[in-house]
Amino acid sequence: MGCPNLIWVIPASEETGEDMTGRQPNARESLMWQVEQQRTSGDLPYVKDAFHRLVECGYSDKAILEMCLWVLATEYFRMLAHKEPWDTERYGRGLNRLPVMPWEDDGSDYPTDVTQKEVRRAILDNPGLLLETSEQTRERYLRVRSKLKEIHKLMTPLMDPAVFRASAQSLGVLKDNTIVADCENVLDVVADHCIYANPKHRRKLLKTYRSHHSKSIDSDCREILCALENARYAVMFCDDVLPGLGLQMKNLLTGEVIQLIDINMAETVERGVVICSHIIAPYGMFMTTGSPLPIPTKAAITDVSGIIEEYINHDRLRPDGIRNDDGEFAAQIVSTLLRRGVMNYTAFE
Repeated sequence: MGCPNLIWVIPASEETGEDMTGRQPNARESLMWQVEQQRTSGDLPYVKDAFHRLVECGYSDKAILEMCLWVLATEYFRMLAHKEPWDTERYGRGLNRLPVMPWEDDGSDYPTDVTQKEVRRAILDNPGLLLETSEQTRERYLRVRSKLKEIHKLMTPLMDPAVFRASAQSLGVLKDNTIVADCENVLDVVADHCIYANPKHRRKLLKTYRSHHSKSIDSDCREILCALENARYAVMFCDDVLPGLGLQMKNLLTGEVIQLIDINMAETVERGVVICSHIIAPYGMFMTTGSPLPIPTKAAITDVSGIIEEYINHDRLRPDGIRNDDGEFAAQIVSTLLRRGVMNYTAFE
């Protein structure tokens, strides 16, 4: 089950959302709100059960709320510091242990791998941590996605035609200097590869974009352009669906677990599906660059697994991605998927 009602986002700039008073709620206030929502909504019975049990033990509502707050903050700490996925069952076990706190050992199998000090510093007292409701994140995503589409549209005429043709050739869709495609979306895939696959070409294109459109670069645009500079290719396994918001994904190249925000994929992708895409993180929010491809068949899974295995055997994978590669890995994956008919299973938003 995905993290309910609230996800954490680490903003890469000073921009923040505001509440009705014109002030951004801090992490403690946001978490307090979430605990209250869980208590009243009944989505997570652990919270209501904890209140009922602890009231009978003589604790006040205020004291119980504070204890639940620490259990929730600990789960976010594990997501942030340990790169672990949200674990509803572990969260429930933590609530069931109260008044024993998450860092206290009571002989159970609950992990006591945190300290109160580090949870306070990283979560509750962290001024750079922005916690958003799902609806706030959804609104931010739609705004950023719209701006990204606008940037892509303006980038298209700035692309080097020779680089575009070379990208098409590397993906196996260029014949006699003409792109051969059975659907228009293939052009989107080629354009995505042309922009992102080769870091050297990407930096040059972004420099050209900034030069041509300097007067129209606002704060969102600056944030997105910085994120584009750090785009990387990922092969991701869907661990869970975050309803109405996105997917909880495990990057099979690095082992990291991320929350990939994508409203369209939240409605169309099921657990167990593997997605291949360049990913970026404007405002700390992971999202695709716009042309994600699923691995559609067992034959395609075998092919992609072979490519990854080859990179592992030649020591070309590192903890943060791919070593000594100028788009070759992405080209191998995408060309394989195109050859295996991936466009029959794909529709971009």
